[in-house]
Amino acid sequence: MSPKKLRLALRTWHRRLGLFSAFVVILLCVTGLLLNHTDALRLDERYLAHDGLRALYGLPSLDVAHFELPEGRWLSVSSGKRVYLDAEPVLRCDAGFTGYALVPEGLLIGCAQRVAMLSRDGRLLDELTSSFGLPVPLSHFSECDSTPCFRVGAQSYTLDTLTFEFHPTDTSPVSISPGKAPTRLADQVRVAANGQGVHWERLLLDVHAGRFLGPLGPWILDLFALSFLALTLTGFWLWWKSPRKGR
Repeated sequence: MSPKKLRLALRTWHRRLGLFSAFVVILLCVTGLLLNHTDALRLDERYLAHDGLRALYGLPSLDVAHFELPEGRWLSVSSGKRVYLDAEPVLRCDAGFTGYALVPEGLLIGCAQRVAMLSRDGRLLDELTSSFGLPVPLSHFSECDSTPCFRVGAQSYTLDTLTFEFHPTDTSPVSISPGKAPTRLADQVRVAANGQGVHWERLLLDVHAGRFLGPLGPWILDLFALSFLALTLTGFWLWWKSPRKGR
């Protein structure tokens, strides 16, 4: 091949490699800049909340329900078990959350196996379980004619918050529906519900190193590294072989 044709072929492939590698160069620059400021951005303290990203790490999706309370407060439940009051964890319903009711003392939380009374600031004041005669499992917990009540099977019961005594009733608990919480609070609850999940620093490191793409990721990144090397060598050769006045 003549030198002229070789230069033409190299120039063509140089352009193609440049376009092929541009996206990865931008990705490496962005992730590198962010990782360089991990402490300032607190990337090691911010956890993944998006279900799609969590699924890539084998983490379960988060099903969070929010219920609006008076005075702009919110009750949230993640995956039907962990209960939050204004994004602060206050209770865990291992057998499942069944509802809530407002009372002068604060808040009653119904779980499948117990009823808990919380103060206005989320402290546990008292609880009623099957050990004290509570029929279980509770399927619904809310209010019956402004009185706390719950249902077990086909039977409903009212609950006296002063004595924690319950009595059969023909009235069924009213339905409660989740609402749309403010974005900031919803994000706080999802982050709190993640526990020790995957933080953003880990994600950026995996993207930067190619591990984000699985076992083949590092090999794919190696392919791009070779293309960067080819760009450098062909660029230098084309510059060296170009006419002197064009350098």
